[in-house]
Amino acid sequence: MTVFLSDSARDLIRSNFFGKDFESITNDLNNQLLLQFGAEVQSNVVASEFGQYLIEMHAFALSTVHWYGDRQADDTTLRYARLRKHANVIARQLGYKPAAAVAPAVDLTITLDFAPISTRLTIESGRNLVGPSGLTYITTEEIIFDIGEVGPKTLGAVEGEIIEEIFSSSGLPNQFFFLESISSGKSIAQDTPRVFVNSIEWIEQPLLTFDRSNQFELQYGFNPVRLQFGDGVAGNIPPVNSEIRILYTATLGPDGAVQANTVTAFEQPLVAGTQTITAVITHDAPSTTGAFRESIESIKINAPLVTQTAGRAVTQKDLNALINSFVDPVFGAVAIGRATVPRGIDEDAEAQTIIGLIEAGGISTDVVDRLTTYWDGVLSSDCKANVVIAQILASDNTGRYVASSTGLAQALDTYLNDQAESTVQVVVTDGSINLYSIDLTVEINLATGFDNNISRPIVFNEVISVLESALLGRDYGSSLRISDLYALVEVIEGVVYSHITISQINGAAPMTGALNTFGDLVIEDFEVITLGVRPVVTKV
Repeated sequence: MTVFLSDSARDLIRSNFFGKDFESITNDLNNQLLLQFGAEVQSNVVASEFGQYLIEMHAFALSTVHWYGDRQADDTTLRYARLRKHANVIARQLGYKPAAAVAPAVDLTITLDFAPISTRLTIESGRNLVGPSGLTYITTEEIIFDIGEVGPKTLGAVEGEIIEEIFSSSGLPNQFFFLESISSGKSIAQDTPRVFVNSIEWIEQPLLTFDRSNQFELQYGFNPVRLQFGDGVAGNIPPVNSEIRILYTATLGPDGAVQANTVTAFEQPLVAGTQTITAVITHDAPSTTGAFRESIESIKINAPLVTQTAGRAVTQKDLNALINSFVDPVFGAVAIGRATVPRGIDEDAEAQTIIGLIEAGGISTDVVDRLTTYWDGVLSSDCKANVVIAQILASDNTGRYVASSTGLAQALDTYLNDQAESTVQVVVTDGSINLYSIDLTVEINLATGFDNNISRPIVFNEVISVLESALLGRDYGSSLRISDLYALVEVIEGVVYSHITISQINGAAPMTGALNTFGDLVIEDFEVITLGVRPVVTKV
């Protein structure tokens, strides 16, 4: 009997902590028989039906145990972790808080058709609005129309629904409560949870702190999300049998984003006293994109990098870590970004050298003083003249890079300059000027038996899927090689050969010289590529 692990089973283990399979264990057992009892006994045992049965059954049992051991060992390291909860636990140990989702937001302009006559109109926070395709938006603040007022007035709203869950405290330390009322496809929006213990509001902390205060922690990385209280040393313990009430917004993230002027009505009529009032609602700008909760792949990358910064932006590596892990509770997450330094150490040293040469060459002291003063100002330890440019991009619900909003750039600018521990002044800019959106066309020749109305669409969809994946989540400076795309497409079952071309760059046919002789798009370190429209696939 021979037992082999399937490719999918082998792919499920990465660390090989034990690293023993059926064949190696069988060989070890046979070698031990030879060592312990000699060649004659070893050959007789292996040759006999019952002896071989015992060896192979033991080998099978041990290899199964080793496989499960390797599988569990994987989840003890951030690099190999496959389950979200294990990646979240390790990230928390590093002091890193995986980001929650962010709800798309809009600023609504509301104008009443006529003013309230005898009672002012209050539009409360949390009131539902109707969006396109069944989406629900909720107001995030309260506005009041006094008697005689018609507006216009501005009101903020976000996509989502407000959910309430109620628990009872056991009075034990380190209590966990699982938030399981969230609809499929939705996530808790960042900074929206509010927790009340016996009607007294407690404060959310990113991670529980070592002080006896009324605090709680939301562990967004788990499935389901966990609400955690302290042990009396790091956070207070809710009293026994106390009511724990949590309210939060559940959002679709980028799937809930809308175009301009598509959220235009309240779910329920506006009423002032006994008077029903109609209103015109507009928003000339689309919603912000929002963000999905942080993926396990992002946690693996960001947790160690952010931990290394120790909360301070000193080096370019620090800045890159803080940029790529940044999430704003209103404007969403940075999908990708990078810090660049327009002037480096070599340029600074060259400037100082020039000053020295001028001084040695007998140049006028006025000129030397002027140049010295200038460079002393630029290189001074107490100024912010050393500028770093941070270019960033956001992403839409498919994962393609898009221009970042002004709000996201401003929020990141403030955050990075607060973290800066040197003479650096960080300036955040939209990186879409260096973004290439790529459209592909593909002609494929189908194998016999695949050119029919059932198989053909399946092959086409798989081709589209692998090409979309190749154009999403790319790094800066990663050129697009047509040969890499051929390698992905031509291993798909049913494809005999293909012809792949870049048909458009940023919505227009490639300019002369944009592509090399092989049809590749070669880019610089500060440029990045993303998906344009879906690849167009046709049959040869």
